Amino acid sequence: MKKFFMSAAAIALMMTTAVLTSCTDNNDIPANGGETASAVDNGVWPVPADAADTTYRPGNDFFMYCNGGFWKNTTVDESKAENHCWALTEVVELMNQRMAAVTVPSLAKMKADATRRDDATVNAQRERLQSAIDRLAAAQTLEEAWRLTGQLMLEGYHTPFVLNLCSRYGRMGAFITVWTGNDFMPAAMFSEERDLSWHMMNDASLLSSLKPLKGSATRSFDTEKWPMLRYIFEGLGIPLDDAYVIEALPEEAQRVNPILALLNVFQNLNLEDYKNSALPQFIGNDAVLYSDEELSEKLDNFASTYLKYERSKAFADAYVTAEMKQRTLDICEEMRKTFRQRIEANTWMSDGSKHNAIEKVEAMTFNVGYPDEWLSVGLPDLSRETTLLDDVLAVRRTQIALMLHLLGQPNTKASFHYSIAKLNDFTVVNAFYLPNCNAMNIWPAWMMVPYYDGQANEAYNYATYLSTGHEITHGFDTKGATFNKVGDPEDIWASDADRQEFQRRAQQLIDCYNGFEVMPWALPGLYADGVYTVTENIADLGGFLMAYETYLRHLRDKGFTDEQYDLQRRRFYLAVAWQWHGKYTAKFAQMYVNGLDDQGTGKNVHSLFRERVNGIVSNTDDWYELFPVSDKDKLYRKAEGRVRIW
Repeated sequence: MKKFFMSAAAIALMMTTAVLTSCTDNNDIPANGGETASAVDNGVWPVPADAADTTYRPGNDFFMYCNGGFWKNTTVDESKAENHCWALTEVVELMNQRMAAVTVPSLAKMKADATRRDDATVNAQRERLQSAIDRLAAAQTLEEAWRLTGQLMLEGYHTPFVLNLCSRYGRMGAFITVWTGNDFMPAAMFSEERDLSWHMMNDASLLSSLKPLKGSATRSFDTEKWPMLRYIFEGLGIPLDDAYVIEALPEEAQRVNPILALLNVFQNLNLEDYKNSALPQFIGNDAVLYSDEELSEKLDNFASTYLKYERSKAFADAYVTAEMKQRTLDICEEMRKTFRQRIEANTWMSDGSKHNAIEKVEAMTFNVGYPDEWLSVGLPDLSRETTLLDDVLAVRRTQIALMLHLLGQPNTKASFHYSIAKLNDFTVVNAFYLPNCNAMNIWPAWMMVPYYDGQANEAYNYATYLSTGHEITHGFDTKGATFNKVGDPEDIWASDADRQEFQRRAQQLIDCYNGFEVMPWALPGLYADGVYTVTENIADLGGFLMAYETYLRHLRDKGFTDEQYDLQRRRFYLAVAWQWHGKYTAKFAQMYVNGLDDQGTGKNVHSLFRERVNGIVSNTDDWYELFPVSDKDKLYRKAEGRVRIW
């Protein structure tokens, strides 16, 4: 990171003289007729002096105006789908380096036990696995075999069935999926079933397909339709009142149809076929079968699935302080206040929809820094385990135990722990919103250098808070708005007129991004996909406006006026652009925008960095004044055409 973040003495204040002709760094300028001096910000400006390329006009390509110097001075292999993007490469590598310096006790124990490859140890582990297979073979009825499957999962054995949680009616419920992968595969190779919990928490139509396995008369479901799931839940010790099953899927959720098909295949097998199906192979094909050369890497992959919670605690203990957590919580509350004020001032929503939106943002949970209390049930204790297989089973048991502990809890209490244990550990450079729990998650990377820097100019740090506003806005994008304040499928619109107006404004943003040619110098004719990226574009614009307005309130409270006030506003725009700096090849852009095949494999729901920057600024009024931009510039949008949503 040293090449991008210089010492204060080496950094010039970028683009504040001839380039920005209306701007000055004279900190002695009097304001208010010379009677009172404006406040100033003498913090370090942590952007390299050569990052910009001022041969670009801000209004023609603001991304390149701010980052074109970086683009020119950075090398990528044009023959490959390669990128050198700060958020995708540099910060990720920095987080990996930080994690490499931290010991994860369970992983260290597993790797130590993995070196014991003598015949007696390996044979003992094989015999233990065979014993579990023999128990299954001894089942006398399907009901007994199904129940035993749940018990084997509870004991930590590898089966084709996966226990997932999601929120229904504000409480965490359980559902089961089936998959054909292996627990020691790299995380990137996990099949769709492994990620179904994420889809369920983000797709209201998919969540609506989740029905209680047993419930009241108003929520009843035919338990006899899924007897296999009933008995697996019983084997896991899960009350049927907390158990759910995926029923009929909506048209747009056909990607998970194979999951239902496989569940049906297993349930429709007779007893002997069930006992001889994939279960014995799953149970028998465990860690003891891998060679010494393969095992270390495969254990890292295993840890990326099952030790997220322990890895996150180790990372937080090493790097995340109570001060960092409180500072981030404070800014979250500032942003919540700003969003509430923006809703109150909104001119296109009815009072009913405003009420629902304010009620939802007030109920939003902020999961920041680390949980107030780490749950011991989620932290494996391998001190009494003697072999690698013992370790593996104990780690799986621990994750199941954590899921069972969270089951039935309010999503406001459970979402943080579940997000860490099953979705992303703290090393991932990410912030994300879970509509199903109405919970916003800010992971540590956003609280640390190079994103937040306590020595930096405050405009730079407030620009980082765009990520906070981005995630809050996700609660109100085209998907988020279809969930209510407790995370159930119910949109926030009090009238069809409000819903239609929201859709009209979303279409405006779609049209805006559809007009962006991604790399006209290398890929003429390749345009951004405004439809596919609309949720992220709404969140980008809303997050920018939320962070910017919060920063303006901060500047006014601190006494910034006149030229110094304008200077800090410009810096905010420059810092936002810098946070998306990078360079990528045409092949990477093609893959990012269109995917790798006709099915769109690898296609990204976010706009590419250049479009993220240009799409935001061209829809904000102050940008036109501060840089300045005229109707002769390519990015110019008439005032009435600038998109206003949140």
